Amino acid sequence: MLNPLAGLGTRTNEKGSDHLRLADCRSSVSIPLAEKFVAMIKGFDIHFITAGGCMGGDIFSKLSIGDAEILPGPLGISKKADTVQFIEKINSMNPDMVVFVGGDGTARDISSVLKHEIPLMGIPAGVKMYSSVFALSVQHGSDLLRKLSHQGIINTKSGEIVDIDESDYRRGKLNLKIFGTVLIPESPEIIGIGKAEYSTGDLEGIVDYIVEKMDAETTYIIGPGSTCKAICRHFSIITNDLGFDIIKGGKLMVEDADSNSIIKATESGKAVMFLSPIGGQGFLIGRGNRQITADVMDGLGLNNIVIISAPEKIQGISKIFVDLEGFRGKWPKYMKVLTGYGNYKVMPVIS
Repeated sequence: MLNPLAGLGTRTNEKGSDHLRLADCRSSVSIPLAEKFVAMIKGFDIHFITAGGCMGGDIFSKLSIGDAEILPGPLGISKKADTVQFIEKINSMNPDMVVFVGGDGTARDISSVLKHEIPLMGIPAGVKMYSSVFALSVQHGSDLLRKLSHQGIINTKSGEIVDIDESDYRRGKLNLKIFGTVLIPESPEIIGIGKAEYSTGDLEGIVDYIVEKMDAETTYIIGPGSTCKAICRHFSIITNDLGFDIIKGGKLMVEDADSNSIIKATESGKAVMFLSPIGGQGFLIGRGNRQITADVMDGLGLNNIVIISAPEKIQGISKIFVDLEGFRGKWPKYMKVLTGYGNYKVMPVIS
């Protein structure tokens, strides 16, 4: 099942898509991702059931997926009620798994009516993806379905559905709330852990070390999260904790920057980006910071990313995850994380 609205906020630097409207399917961000996913799973020994139109049927018809049952869907762009109605129909058909393309909002809508014994997996396409139901990437989701088609059965475990108030989110407040649990595949292809909150602890050593290395000619792109924003606070710059800020010479140049602003910053001379992984999950790129596109990374370069984390947070992370479509570079197997004044921890990277 596809939510054609999912991820639409990434185009306008919004912090979610629940309040947005889509004129037609051609403007969707999630439909191309869904089409890529369906193309990957074409030919698997699986009987597919999907909803008509923009909710999946159009893609299955376009790609000539033979073993697919297309249920009636909305004529135009789907709404929450269409999602709920489709899942209610699916419940009576007892599928082996429900797979959706969307974000936390879609997961929340589905979980509100999905029978608990039916496993759920999300293909990441939203602005917000803090729940533990999501595959690490489109490719990982495809890999899991391949295993299902070969084995016919998968182990499951409980996963959390997490969402936030988007109006608070747009004001820079991240108030996470657990809305329930669902069964999720117990597999390395699934993140399996919701975002965890950690005390940022004493960041003074990290910030002091960074500031000592700064120079007036370099542009610094400060990523989201309270860890990164400690750098801004050193310069008495108070901004939205959930956006990207661009500073130079200790002054704020762009607040809550979108992808285009970040690209311009990388084109104007040397630029360095500071990022911190999501607590519990370990995602560095692809969750909550979709302003980082392949074009941004192509212009910035891997050598100009500095990863920072409070020691308490990094202790709860075993790997750094990256989900970025279209990047032409090659992610290293390991990256350094700055955890104190001149102190680094080397972490494995999964991309």
